[in-house]
Amino acid sequence: MVVLQYIIAILGFSVIILVHEFGHFIFAKISKMHVLEFFIG
Repeated sequence: MVVLQYIIAILGFSVIILVHEFGHFIFAKISKMHVLEFFIG
């Protein structure tokens, strides 16, 4: 049961980070910045 909670927590944080970084990407595009790729890492 505890392992499942850890997996859910890791997936939840991953989604939060993905949405946050995608926000940077979208704002850069709106600001007419030249963006070659979107990645996390």
